[in-house]
Order: sequence, then structure tokens, then C-alpha cells
Amino acid sequence: MSKQSSSFSASLIELATYIANRFEGDSRFGLLKLAKIIFFCDQEYFRRHGETFTDYHFYAWKNGPFNASLYKLDQVDHLTWDEGPSSQQRILVSTRAFDDTVIPIEVRDIADSFIESFMPMTFDEVSNYSHGVAWQISRGETDSNSGPEIPFSLYYLGEPEQLPRELEELLMSSIREAGNDPA
Repeated sequence: MSKQSSSFSASLIELATYIANRFEGDSRFGLLKLAKIIFFCDQEYFRRHGETFTDYHFYAWKNGPFNASLYKLDQVDHLTWDEGPSSQQRILVSTRAFDDTVIPIEVRDIADSFIESFMPMTFDEVSNYSHGVAWQISRGETDSNSGPEIPFSLYYLGEPEQLPRELEELLMSSIREAGNDPA
């Protein structure tokens, strides 16, 4: 029985397929690492080209940039979620290779750099790493698990450990004036 068609872009599906294939058989790979690798790939691609590769929107969740629709990747014919080593960790599995006509070498190189960085990291380490400037500004003071969308324009910012409060306030003011209040 064929799965229903998904609403994901071909670039997102192929990037997820590429990442799943790279982590094949690795129980340390789960939804959190997948989401962060896609986010950082898009962020780096945006910095280089002024547009995202996947056009996928992320939100400033408590544990870093995330989009809950990633749970629906199993609606794609060749992708499924397997249970990981814990009940809360899902592992994306692909039954085919990625399409190299959709994923250029540049994007694979970007993904590979984050895969290598994140592979040995724990959930908490990956989560903490993803609390960069774009996440900090978008999240603001919210205490909820989910958060507001992270505007693509914030991807141009670097990723220091902590954004100085004065700069954060200035950036938030500019975003609000532009009518893009993330709060």
C-alpha cells in the first residue's frame, strides 16, 4: 500500500533522505539531530545565497529550532520512523538512496559538517548548541515548549554563545518596526 503524498518540498525530502542514509544504523540519530541538521544546513545555505535550500520554516522551541511537521516525514513513500533506544527517540530510516540531482555537493558538504559535529553529541548537547542568535531573538521570553517562527532574515546573524542584551533589544525593536514581531 502506497503512502499518501506529502506536502514537503523535494529538497527537504532529499536532504532528510541524505541525512538518514548517513546515520544508517546509528542509534544516536533521532528526530532532534535531524531537525537541527536541516535547520543549520538551511541557515548556512541562506547565508551564502540569500535563500534557504528547503524553504522549510522552523520555530523557536524550548530545545532549539524545530518544526513538528517533521513527524510526518513517514508519509513519504521511502521514509519511516523506527523506535530508537528510548521511547522518546525516533530514528528516520530511508529505503532508498538520496537523489543527487536534487542535493548539490555544496549542500551535502554543509550537511556533512553538521553530521560530523552532531554525531557524538547527546540530546542536551545538540539542543544547547542550537540555542544561537536566531533562536534567542525569536524565542524571546516565552516559557512554553513551542515558540514563534524563526524569520529567515535572522539566519544572517552569527552564532555567538550569548547575544548581548543590548543587541538583542535593538534587533527585536527593528523586527517589530518592520511588522515581523516574533512574539
